[in-house]
Amino acid sequence: NPGGLRELEEREREYNSELGGDYELGLGGGRLKLIGLRRFEHSPFRQTLTETFEDGRPVFGQRFTQVADETETIGRAEYRWRGGRNDWQVSVEGALNQLDIENGLFDLDSSGEFVAVPFPNAAATVEERRAEATVTWGRALSSELTLQASAGGEYSQLSQSGAGGLTRTFWRPKGFVNLAWRPSEGLDLSARVERVVGQLNFFDFVASANVSGGTQNAGNANLVPPQWWAAQVQASRDFGRWGNATARVYGRLIEDIVDVIPIGAGGQSPGNLDDRASVYGVQWTSTFNFDPLGWRGAKLDANLQLQRTRLVDPLTGLRRAINENMTRQIELNLRHDVPDTDWAWGAGFFQFRQSSGFRLDQRFRFVDTPGNLGLYVEHKDVFGLTVRASADNLLGTNESFTRVFFDGRRNEAGTNILFTEARDRFYGPIFTLTISGTL
Repeated sequence: NPGGLRELEEREREYNSELGGDYELGLGGGRLKLIGLRRFEHSPFRQTLTETFEDGRPVFGQRFTQVADETETIGRAEYRWRGGRNDWQVSVEGALNQLDIENGLFDLDSSGEFVAVPFPNAAATVEERRAEATVTWGRALSSELTLQASAGGEYSQLSQSGAGGLTRTFWRPKGFVNLAWRPSEGLDLSARVERVVGQLNFFDFVASANVSGGTQNAGNANLVPPQWWAAQVQASRDFGRWGNATARVYGRLIEDIVDVIPIGAGGQSPGNLDDRASVYGVQWTSTFNFDPLGWRGAKLDANLQLQRTRLVDPLTGLRRAINENMTRQIELNLRHDVPDTDWAWGAGFFQFRQSSGFRLDQRFRFVDTPGNLGLYVEHKDVFGLTVRASADNLLGTNESFTRVFFDGRRNEAGTNILFTEARDRFYGPIFTLTISGTL
């Protein structure tokens, strides 16, 4: 390939506001809590790509612009009371969420100006009116066993103005059953089954582009909120002076999961899949204190998680992982508060892995190796302030990205690999000085 210069500029100058509050009072033998929230965000965004070539070809340029106004208004009331051995709560909530968005796509012409090109379905107002009501009941079945259950439903109306605008209504049940058991002092076991209604990304309703990645989404006005059954079993153990540990096994069966689907003859965009998707995982969190071993003031915090996901690919019909979903996470933090001093030091390691991503004509994956190792030294009283000097990324990080392009949709007969993009970007240690506290 000919040499050249590739420049990418991204600019976003947003402002936002949020006003919320709650008020609680006694009423009729119970407690009533009123909650309100109003949030607004204005987000003008621009992404510009230019490429110049050493072989004299014309400069290539593309620009994507987006102006989005997001508003969220929530009102909620909760009333709780105790009747004998039973705890009750009734809650109602109403919400109005709105996105007013206008996107644009531009090509660089021979005079050096960016000229708008046709970009259908790139402007719309998406609005959701949502209401929900739930009843929650809890009771101690014995001194060691507690049961809690909740039942309710959610009503929502989704509307979109603009090209292909629709108005649709949904009614979705929701709730949970949770059983907690404490068979002995320091040991807690629990099991939970829950029906959950998810939320949509309103930006998926309209056409958008990523000029850096060379991709476009056509927009989809037919999106519906995903919903899923979730279950987990958890065990927590308190080891006294030695620390504590919690183990969790969980799973989810997801309906109407959002993935990239075909739109029209050649387009693609986020859309709902007909087949169920699944998520299964295990998680371990613990704190180990070294005091019983004679290392006073030292402890190790651990958070380890493994996860497996599956869905049916909308093109091939084969099972694969959910796009760019976490597969492994390791987080270890060692801290030593030096006895009888204001000094502390520590070390930490973090590693994250995720599955590959798929579009209809691409397969890609991000991998950061080997993981972030950091050290810090801290003094907790420098004129009443805490001063920390830290050095992170001591092993260096290679940010690796690979992407395979196909000359058609991945499932079509005769489709071949068009080309492969591979990128490795290395960066080294990061040094930080942090001063915190109140003067």
